[in-house]
Amino acid sequence: MNNKPMHPQNDLPLPYTLLTCESKAYAAHTVSLLICFENGRIELEGRRMHLQAGNSILMRNKTQFKIQPKSDKIYLLHLEATVFDTIMMSQLADCRIIYDFLTLDENSHDYLFFDYGRRSPQAESARNLLRQCMIHDNFSDKLLRCCLVQYLTNLQRDFVHHLVVSQSTMVRHHPFGQVLKYIGENYAEIDLKSAAAHFSYNPDYFSAYFHHHAGMTFTQKLFEIRLEQALRYLILTDMPINEICETIGFKEKSYFIRRFKQRFNCTPSQYRKQHQKTST
Repeated sequence: MNNKPMHPQNDLPLPYTLLTCESKAYAAHTVSLLICFENGRIELEGRRMHLQAGNSILMRNKTQFKIQPKSDKIYLLHLEATVFDTIMMSQLADCRIIYDFLTLDENSHDYLFFDYGRRSPQAESARNLLRQCMIHDNFSDKLLRCCLVQYLTNLQRDFVHHLVVSQSTMVRHHPFGQVLKYIGENYAEIDLKSAAAHFSYNPDYFSAYFHHHAGMTFTQKLFEIRLEQALRYLILTDMPINEICETIGFKEKSYFIRRFKQRFNCTPSQYRKQHQKTST
């Protein structure tokens, strides 16, 4: 594939543009969706982040970003405002984080970063969406919208497990997102009691509130975020394991390794070696 728009030429204007990514600067459209099927790097509003196969980023217009290196397996889908008409928005009204994201101010620079595995059901949903973008016939618009609703609904469905809070900006606008943002920014030193105090909640009430919205306990989510950060330190730095352990909030290295192995079926050292092999 080349880096020109990937829809067929015809006289009807299309409400989207699909590209494979060059190593250059971009600006998001009304809504832009980045879908990764291989590893790479992105500089997003001045923040440098590592991309892995399975990642996707939803961005509002005005967001500035640059992808490296050039890739024909990292796709950029620009969606125009006409896609998000009344019918489309009614289909997404119960997807609160996605809906709130789509209704942000038009000058918003916000983005949501999702981390899925390359073999996850969401990856297949992404492929279906991209396939429809490459077809242009009498059914294209309808099928594109169906695939987009499915894709965005799945993002909402599993956001608690796959939204990378520390690498997303929009969560500050969402009531429960504010809680996730606080955890994402302070995961190394907080616990249930201190987090409840920050939001002026009784710990028991805060625990129940969190479980209702997240479908997991506060402690489970806290460990999940800490382990997500461990992955990034293992991939992006040469930091020793014991230093990573301390940085992300684990007091004992042996406990960190045990939790890591339970979650990822390998030790931190094994994960780092596996990633280094796949990156070479």
